[in-house]
Amino acid sequence: MPINRAVVAALGALFAAPSLAPGQAGEALSVHGGAVLLGTIAAPGFDGRRLVEGYVTQPMLMAHGSAWSRRVSFSAALNLEPFTLRRGELNAGIWGEGYVDRRHPHTLSHEAMLTLAPLLADGAFRSAISVGKGFVPFGTDDPMSRPLVKFPINHHLSQILERGQVVVSAGGKAGVMEAALFNGDEPATPNSGVNLSRFADSWAARLTAWAGSSVELSASYAEVASPEVPDGTGLDQRKWNGAARFERALSGGRNVYALVEYSHTRDYDDEHPGLPSSSL
Repeated sequence: MPINRAVVAALGALFAAPSLAPGQAGEALSVHGGAVLLGTIAAPGFDGRRLVEGYVTQPMLMAHGSAWSRRVSFSAALNLEPFTLRRGELNAGIWGEGYVDRRHPHTLSHEAMLTLAPLLADGAFRSAISVGKGFVPFGTDDPMSRPLVKFPINHHLSQILERGQVVVSAGGKAGVMEAALFNGDEPATPNSGVNLSRFADSWAARLTAWAGSSVELSASYAEVASPEVPDGTGLDQRKWNGAARFERALSGGRNVYALVEYSHTRDYDDEHPGLPSSSL
């Protein structure tokens, strides 16, 4: 049975600029970055070999800002993996973008989203619209934001990322509903931008509920047009995801984190179903 052991040698910020405190008009800006020095042993690896590799993985530069009493906000993330993970990162069982048993580098422009909120507000109810490139509201969050370094093998079943999108959201303290239109095709290379000619050929929706401050439940569905073929002539996908997350901060800087999710994707040729892929 393959062994994929990740040893984190160091984790630290590349740089961190202190956040600018909100002014009277609610302006705020923060810029920060980070990276992980990672060593991985895969035994057995390809062709029965023992593979030992090291990388700078998840090198990110991020910016977040808001203005006009937080009615306008933006988030941006520059991913430097195209320079540090050209061969991919050893990760047994994972696949995608031409890599097998290796995680592929994500695009240089990982995220760039502008949000206008609230469109409507009534007490605890709020709504917003977001435009840009980023994670589609489907499945669970970016694995880079989790405590574990290695990506799960269900990454392509449980997330739809780096798409041009328009997202509408509405909710309150108990939960939020999100819906998005986006381009279905995956980025072809780490330098790919948004394929505007395919914009709005796909859609997704997600309902998230919070039980207290530590428990999150979500269910989502998406119809993705030809994700593997940029000209739109490939198989379409219908995707489902259900997830439950528990996260709590403890004393001494420690955290308790647990995530359980079920993801299911089925290919379609027009309306004719193909083989399904599922993970738990």
